[in-house]
Amino acid sequence: MPNLFGQPFVSLLSPIKLPTVFHDYQNKGSLFTLFLTSPIFAFCFVCHLNDLTNEQWNLCQEHINKIIFEITKLFLKSKLVVKKNYLFFFFFVL
Repeated sequence: MPNLFGQPFVSLLSPIKLPTVFHDYQNKGSLFTLFLTSPIFAFCFVCHLNDLTNEQWNLCQEHINKIIFEITKLFLKSKLVVKKNYLFFFFFVL
């Protein structure tokens, strides 16, 4: 895939068929659900990273929180969103 963004890019796609290496874990939910609920754990899971320190985990979590905050700001700035419907929700989430 060409690098069009000038930085690393990860795309979450839903496969038609789950790779055999993940069949034993399918009873715990789909990979898509895992990425939505715990993106760091999901990324480590699919990359077979088992030895993160607490410091590394916390650093990753800080990055995820910054990303979610930026996405939320962009979402609320969008003219396609009726802000009054979402402001109450984001007030309690952030």
